Amino acid sequence: GRTGLLYEPGDPAGLEAALEAYVARPGMGLDHGGAARERVVTGFSIDAMVRRYADFYDELLSARN
Repeated sequence: GRTGLLYEPGDPAGLEAALEAYVARPGMGLDHGGAARERVVTGFSIDAMVRRYADFYDELLSARN
């Protein structure tokens, strides 16, 4: 519920409920969108990927010693 609303695939009533929630609370879309963007930038950006690779290689190198 932090970055969006979930419903079961093939569940039109679930999709309808999610869409109704966004219509009833317009600010929720902005909140979810902002949180989703933050998650992508911090977890999946080029900088985050490079940092994870560097940490992984550092771990491998330290294990060899």
